Amino acid sequence: MEELLLCIGMIPYLDSRKLADYLSAYDTIFLYKKAGYILEHYRDALKLPDAFFDACRNKITKSKRSLDGGL
Repeated sequence: MEELLLCIGMIPYLDSRKLADYLSAYDTIFLYKKAGYILEHYRDALKLPDAFFDACRNKITKSKRSLDGGL
């Protein structure tokens, strides 16, 4: 997890439309949760709009699961 966060920290920009397309291709609730949770911490640095996070929130349910529960 530490290496993943270090790598994300080095990315200057993410295209939120492409990211949304990839999430849509997999279309799993847990992936939306993971992506939203992790990328929210880098929201400003990656220039991700609120609409991206709203879309992630709209895809998730209220179930409780740990971040590494699906790995």
